[in-house]
Amino acid sequence: MGCGETLMAVPVYREAVLEVDALFQALSGYSILEKAQTLSAETLRETQHAQPVTFLIQVGIVKLLESSGIWPSIVTGHSAGEVASAYAAGLL
Repeated sequence: MGCGETLMAVPVYREAVLEVDALFQALSGYSILEKAQTLSAETLRETQHAQPVTFLIQVGIVKLLESSGIWPSIVTGHSAGEVASAYAAGLL
């Protein structure tokens, strides 16, 4: 997962990612984290894999920023990024 993997060392980020992964697994039957670690880089770029991984990373970054007192005054997103934007806005 690149930068997301490095950020797993930060407790706030890690907790958020693990929480989203558990919710995703309950709904889909598989762990985003486990899948991201086992897929090739090429396969991970495919939409059905890339979008859940990207959302997971985005939620972790939002939580990390919030823990530092940084809150967005406006959010926007495109495609699957709209879901992360809704999360950042406190709508999910």
